[in-house]
Amino acid sequence: MIISGSLTIWIQSANFIQQPLLIFMSSMLTPIPLALAQANQEDIHNSLIRFQRLHARRLLARLVSALPILLILNLLWMQQQWLIEVVLMSILAVVSIVAVKTANLKTVFISSFLVSLILVMVQSLQTAFLPVRALPLQITCTGLLLLGIAWSSSWRTRYTLVLTLLAWSLTYLSCFWWQGAASAQSLFESYYYGWLIILGILATAFSYSQRRKLLHDIHKNEIIEASNSMLSELQELLMDVKVRAASIQRHLDKVSETRNTTLQMLLHDLNGFNTSIQSGVDLLKDDHLTPQQQQVVALIEKANERFAFFAKKMAKANMDDQQRNSFHYAEFDINRIVSEAAANLKQVAMVHQVQLQLQLQPGILPVYLDEQVTYQLMYKLLSNVIRLSDVGSTVKIVSGVVGTDVVITCKTTGNLIGQAKLDEIFNRLQQAATGDRDLTEVKGLGLSIARQLTEKMGGHLHYESNDAHGNAFTVQFPGA
Repeated sequence: MIISGSLTIWIQSANFIQQPLLIFMSSMLTPIPLALAQANQEDIHNSLIRFQRLHARRLLARLVSALPILLILNLLWMQQQWLIEVVLMSILAVVSIVAVKTANLKTVFISSFLVSLILVMVQSLQTAFLPVRALPLQITCTGLLLLGIAWSSSWRTRYTLVLTLLAWSLTYLSCFWWQGAASAQSLFESYYYGWLIILGILATAFSYSQRRKLLHDIHKNEIIEASNSMLSELQELLMDVKVRAASIQRHLDKVSETRNTTLQMLLHDLNGFNTSIQSGVDLLKDDHLTPQQQQVVALIEKANERFAFFAKKMAKANMDDQQRNSFHYAEFDINRIVSEAAANLKQVAMVHQVQLQLQLQPGILPVYLDEQVTYQLMYKLLSNVIRLSDVGSTVKIVSGVVGTDVVITCKTTGNLIGQAKLDEIFNRLQQAATGDRDLTEVKGLGLSIARQLTEKMGGHLHYESNDAHGNAFTVQFPGA
C-alpha cells in the first residue's frame, strides 16, 4: 500500500497520466495486502463469523446513528449536495455489512475493492468540486473508520479498515497535489491527511507484526503436532517390537512345553528302567554267587544309584523351569497397580490431549494374581484407550466391587468408537495367529494382548461402545 501511494505521488509529480487513472490504481491496489494477509480461507470464515456475532450489530447501530449527524453537517456546510453523499455513505454501510455477514473470501475481496473505489470516487469528486465544504463528511468518515479499527476484535478486520483509511488518505493528498491547491483550507486538509498517513503506516506495521506473530504460532503448533505424530509412531513401533517379542516368547513357550513333555516321558521311562535294574540286583543278591559275580552285581548297583541320582536332578530342574515360566500369584492391592499405570501414562495423555480421571474405591481392593502381569495388562489397556480417545476428551478410571469380584472400568467421553471396530481391534491377535500375514505386520495388538493376559489369569475383559454406556472397557477378577 505504501509502495502504491509513493508510486501515485511520483507519477502525479511527473505529469504522465491523468487523475482518474491514479484514483483507480490506488483503489485497485488497496485489497492486495488484505488478500496476502488472508492465507487461510477457513480462518477468515471463522474470524468473520466471530466479528459478525460480536460486532456487526454494534457497527450497524453506529453507522445508523451517524447518519443524522451527516445530514445536519451537510445541511450546514454543503447545502444541496447532502443527499448524494448520504446515499453514497448508506451504500458503503450496506456493502460493509453484506461483506461481514456473507463471510466468504471472494465476497470480502470484491467488497473491499468496491468500498475503496467508492470512497476514492467520493473524495475525488469532493476535492474537484467542493474542496472546502466537504471537510465535515471527510472528518465523519475518518471517525467511523477509526471507530471500526478500535472496536474490531479481529486483526484481519482491523487490517482491512487501516488499509482503506490509508488508501483514502493517499488518494486525497494526491488529488490536492495534482491540482496545486494553496488555500489555507487545502493546507489544513493536507496536514490532516498527512497525519492520517503516518497513523495508517504505524497501524499497518503493527498489524503486519501481529500477522507474523500469528504465523509463528501456527508454525510452532505445526512442529508440535508433527512431534506428537512422530511420538505416536515411535510408540506404535515400540508396541510392534513388544508384540514381536511376545510372538517369539510364545514360540519359545511351545518349544519349552514340547521339551518338558518329552523330558517327562523320558524321566518316567528312566525311573521304570532304574526300578527294574534295582529289582534284578536284589534278586541276584539272594542267590549264591561267586566273589567275582558279587563284585559285578555291586558295580551294577552303584551305577544304578548314580543313574537314579541324575534322573532326580533332571526332574527337579524341569520342575523349576516350569515354575519360572508360570504366573507368580500373590495377594496385592489392585488400586495401587491402577494408580501406578495411570501415573506412568500422564505424559502420553498430555501428548494426545486427553485428561485422566481416577475414581478408585477407598481402601484396599485385594486380588490374588501375578502383580507384574496385572500391571502389564492395565498399562496396555489404558494406553490403547488413550490413543483411541478424541482430542480434549476424558478417560475416567473407576474401581469397585461387584459381588465377590473386583472390577476396573475405563470410560471415555467423546464420539463412539463403534462396537464393530472394537471387535476388530480385540480380535487382531487371533486373526494374526490364524492368518497368512506375519505377526509384525499387524499393528495395534495391545488391547487383544490385554484381554489374553486377563483370561490367562482367570479374569474377564468386557468392552462396549453404544449410546447407552458410551465407550466402556471393564476388567473383572475374582477378589482375594
